Amino acid sequence: MMPLTTFHLLRYKQLIDIATGTNNLPDVVGQIRMFQGNDLKNPRATTEVRIGLLLNRSKMVRLTIIDNVSAQFRDLHSMTVMKYKVVIITSINPRVFKGKLILATTPATRFYCDSTIDLIHSFIRRIKGSNHS
Repeated sequence: MMPLTTFHLLRYKQLIDIATGTNNLPDVVGQIRMFQGNDLKNPRATTEVRIGLLLNRSKMVRLTIIDNVSAQFRDLHSMTVMKYKVVIITSINPRVFKGKLILATTPATRFYCDSTIDLIHSFIRRIKGSNHS
């Protein structure tokens, strides 16, 4: 597994470029703003979950979480109290549909929510700063 400090996180425009061009599976950091699906409190459920992920001050995208990855996310979400709900999500599949960026998980997707990770800590500082502007 790649150390978290070496992640190459991409911004919204970069994700659009990847979604319309290549088959890369990038990593992103964002704040969970919405969480929808069935059986949300059951960490064994593998039905689809949709989250609204704020990538920066103004760009919210939908991330669809499927199969075993949805069970992993439910488990993480039920065990973790994240004040700012900021996560690093690895190996996502970006696509553009009707002009909108849509993200989906892959079997390789993992979630990290430790606020001591530099990338998460810096994202939290940015969103806290934008709330006071």
